[in-house]
Amino acid sequence: MRKEPFSRISPLEGRCRRFIEKFWEILCAVYYCSLPEKITNRVSQRGEAIYLWIIRVFALIKQIKMDVYRIEGISREGESSLTSLYFGEEASLAYFSSLAYGGTPRIERVRRVYIWDIFRKIKSISNSADLVLVMVNKFFTRFLMKQGYFIIPEWVSQTLDISKPLEDTWRNLSRNEREYLRKIKACIKRFRYSYEIRYDMDMLEYFYHKIYVPFTLQRYGKLAELASLSSMRRAFRRGGLLMVKEGDTYLGGVLFIIARGEIFHIFRWGVASGDQEYLKRGVGGALYYFSIMWTKQQGYKQVDFGGSRAFLNNGILRYKKKWGATVSNNRWLTSTFGLQLLDFTDGVRDFLSNNPFIFADGNNLSGLVLAHQTHPVAEDQLKRFFQIYCISGLEGLTIISSSGFAKDAWNLGTEKLHKKVTLVVRSEDRSLNLAIDGSQPTFALISAEGRR
Repeated sequence: MRKEPFSRISPLEGRCRRFIEKFWEILCAVYYCSLPEKITNRVSQRGEAIYLWIIRVFALIKQIKMDVYRIEGISREGESSLTSLYFGEEASLAYFSSLAYGGTPRIERVRRVYIWDIFRKIKSISNSADLVLVMVNKFFTRFLMKQGYFIIPEWVSQTLDISKPLEDTWRNLSRNEREYLRKIKACIKRFRYSYEIRYDMDMLEYFYHKIYVPFTLQRYGKLAELASLSSMRRAFRRGGLLMVKEGDTYLGGVLFIIARGEIFHIFRWGVASGDQEYLKRGVGGALYYFSIMWTKQQGYKQVDFGGSRAFLNNGILRYKKKWGATVSNNRWLTSTFGLQLLDFTDGVRDFLSNNPFIFADGNNLSGLVLAHQTHPVAEDQLKRFFQIYCISGLEGLTIISSSGFAKDAWNLGTEKLHKKVTLVVRSEDRSLNLAIDGSQPTFALISAEGRR
């Protein structure tokens, strides 16, 4: 039976937070609705910079003291028990639980600790845990790296370079990705979709209440993170709306920002009424396609598809990959995760095999995949791993197998793919420990071969 986490917010803190949110809403209403547009445009960029700086400072202060949770349950898509320690915010705890556990795990809030005490606390309670996940401000990641943690970004960016001909970019897509693009074009032609660019606040209100909110709640449920209308207004002043239509009916929209006069940034998007039928009819793809085409026509150089979770099986990340998007560090976000594997139990194997992830490899990003199976990885399987998980922008891909690699797979990995793929064989009779070599985690007690 699930034990609900204790509330972290005192009554006084809750009242202060509500007061600040209400004050901000009123301030935005005055700023955007009452002041002349010339004034708002003149101070908008400076105001946004100050606002972001304040948010980052408060985020850093907030994470000096952290909540500690103990999670017990059955691994997702497996039958093995998994016990985790989680340090961080409750909102991200829900996301991690959905990745790691099937059903409803038991969650217990242990206590709160200061950031400089987390390693001592982990040492005192880690005997019965399988893994540790710590959510911290990026400022503190150096301390995690010294302790052998994988640094997993909370979000990564995905962008498409349109400064060169799109045909050159899309020619490098896989066969399945090119087929998806063909189907989207066919849907646009079949249903006669069109689009228009809107800059009026009335359309923003319509988009927010009738499209974005219903779509986001239906799509993500309890994990939904809704943007406020005030943040939408701030973004809208720096861009506009691209609305997809069928006749005179609006089926979906993209709220975009134009950054530095050359980047089309997708801030939020949605499909009317969150209707699955519209998604099946390619409205989501039409939003992306029309956004790319319009951006190209305007002479912009890049489409920023926004943030994605740094897990290689994440549906949003893989969808953006279909358009040829390149993954990179998101420099605007302040939080990141540190992952340490305390033991290599069946539950940990289930977690890693179901959740291959992107981690910081020095100043670059790399991917890690576990092949959890009883037979060696064959050549066809290695090719499939490479095609699915070696996303543009990753420095490399580490593939771990407890059962080794077949000869043909080993030859492929060490001879043809060696610049992008590292093959790692884990000996069953040795525990999994992590150590730091320079700035990145390495497997200290694993027989690693492949990249030479």
